[in-house]
Amino acid sequence: MLLHCSYDVIASAQKWKFLCNELTEQNISSVPLLTQEILTSKIDIRVTVVGKRLFSVQILSNGTGIEGDWRIFPKEKLEYKNIQIDSKIEKSTLKMTEVLGLTFAAVDFVETPNGIYFIEVNPTGEWGWLCNNDRKIDLSIASWLSESV
Repeated sequence: MLLHCSYDVIASAQKWKFLCNELTEQNISSVPLLTQEILTSKIDIRVTVVGKRLFSVQILSNGTGIEGDWRIFPKEKLEYKNIQIDSKIEKSTLKMTEVLGLTFAAVDFVETPNGIYFIEVNPTGEWGWLCNNDRKIDLSIASWLSESV
């Protein structure tokens, strides 16, 4: 099996850099490896789950999606736009966190012209950078914690 792609893969733990055409079954058969299709013309979505409450934002720059990894984009050029996610995705997200036994999570999605893709769930995901007067995640966490005691 040969993986076909046009980008570099970096195995940072070993500080190895492979070209994708070097990733053959023989080269990777003894290591865990997760690959992901490159999604272009995308908008990143972060959904922060606090108990049964969801805070959903699009991560943008100049009102548009960011190609590549937004986390390496200059922070001062990022925008976080409140959105209401589709009710089916909202229900699925709450069900997933319930099944996983999580009462807090940061869930990442990517929206493309072909639909919305689930990327990952972070059980201890960061949220402080998303707080503002309209998105009071900090107060929601405090309230949720005080109700849990």
